[in-house]
Amino acid sequence: MRSRHQSRFESALSYKHNFVDKGHKLSSELRVTRDGEGGPTSIIARDLALDGTPTDTSALENQTPWEHPQEYSLKADYVRPLSSDLRLETGYKGSLQRFHTTLDTNVFDSATSSYVPDPTRISDFTFHQAVNAAYGMLAADRGKFQFQGGVRVERASTQFNLQNGGGRYDNLS
Repeated sequence: MRSRHQSRFESALSYKHNFVDKGHKLSSELRVTRDGEGGPTSIIARDLALDGTPTDTSALENQTPWEHPQEYSLKADYVRPLSSDLRLETGYKGSLQRFHTTLDTNVFDSATSSYVPDPTRISDFTFHQAVNAAYGMLAADRGKFQFQGGVRVERASTQFNLQNGGGRYDNLS
């Protein structure tokens, strides 16, 4: 038996502006995505005879897994002509990702006639990542050729956290 729940939210907001001068422009975009999925599941394991008929129930368990991914991003680009054949281009892009997943497992204990937690099959895991990047570039046109030169900087931070295992890991590469 399974009772699944699912939700999704996604949104984007964009902005574009063209200045009076030809080629002079600014654009940006913000995106948000949030999901949720999971719900209780009941599992019944049965032993079968050689002819395929059930002989008895060998295991009963209930699981409740949940997943909650989230992603946020922002980007902005700016272009400004410096002359008829030279332009400056700059920009930024940042993203934040978060993923949280849990699993609770309860097995049926026939001695107590109740479901009890199975600590070997319970987890609570969180992942965070933040990436920020910026660039600057000069672009020039000379006849049939186009030249570009620039710089890009980026910083990334990653973190894993396993609540029930006591493990925390930062900036793995």
